[in-house]
Amino acid sequence: MLAPLRHSPASWGTPSPRRRPPRAWTPIAARPEHAAFVACLDAGVVGWAHIHASCDFERGPHAVIEGLVVDAAARRGGVATALLEAVERWAAEAGLPFVRLYSHVTRAEAHAFYARRGFEQVATSHQYRKVCSPRPGTA
Repeated sequence: MLAPLRHSPASWGTPSPRRRPPRAWTPIAARPEHAAFVACLDAGVVGWAHIHASCDFERGPHAVIEGLVVDAAARRGGVATALLEAVERWAAEAGLPFVRLYSHVTRAEAHAFYARRGFEQVATSHQYRKVCSPRPGTA
């Protein structure tokens, strides 16, 4: 079963920690420019996907898959394909012309999966992060 996430993951009961979706989904589910989907089998939650609308100077409007995760025990059973189809459908219905995603360089099986699904590799890059501290007088 595949369903859009519209409420807190806590309402699913208590899945095992390795199957628990991110805690941040409660605020994400409330944002119209984001969508989150979960895949459930008899064993409970076996996968999730998160997509959102984005726009930048270089690419214009598009969708970004922020995560697509399938439990190792449920792989090769169509779960990732169903999740990918759900996020692609969401992007198309939102009028976004393309979907992009990031995949770690070590994930060869995932890269092959995305290529089979019509994705093309467009860049190889490093990812950086810096924690933002509030400026004095703004907090």
